[in-house]
Amino acid sequence: MELMGSEKLLLNVIEQYYRSIDKNIAKMNASYENGNTELLTIEFHSLKSTSKQIGANKLSQMAKDLEMAGKDNNNIYIRDNIEKFLDEYKAMKNVLSAYFGNKDNEKPEKQDIKPQLDELSNALSDMDALQIDDVLEKISQNTSASDKTYFDGIKTAVDDCDFDKAESILSEWNSTLQS
Repeated sequence: MELMGSEKLLLNVIEQYYRSIDKNIAKMNASYENGNTELLTIEFHSLKSTSKQIGANKLSQMAKDLEMAGKDNNNIYIRDNIEKFLDEYKAMKNVLSAYFGNKDNEKPEKQDIKPQLDELSNALSDMDALQIDDVLEKISQNTSASDKTYFDGIKTAVDDCDFDKAESILSEWNSTLQS
């Protein structure tokens, strides 16, 4: 925890990890069902790192083994182990839900969106995918109809991994808030 800089930062990282589980499972299932080993391998690589970062060493090792199988085109290993991995990942969600699950049902109050846009700008600058997803989720719950075009443009750019375009749209959006 000391390496993370602070307990608050560590808790933020773990919460982002928790909040991304359903989306990651859906992406892995879709990649597996579509036979897209390349994308599946990328997902395993990402989860190997983030799981290790939060201390989920067993999950990290399983992701590493599946990543290596993907790189080696060992589809038999993936087929035989992906369900065990996903079960372990879901179990991690259940464990973390005791700490972060109560926030799922909270309705955020409508608030000034500027601090969230600043947070998104920092996440984009750092190219921190987990933070970007987390902030976009917060913003989506607080976006007015008039700002939806900006939000949708940023979301599309992020989904396309075009962070420069996302930052450009974000800058435009910010300029409309300052008027």
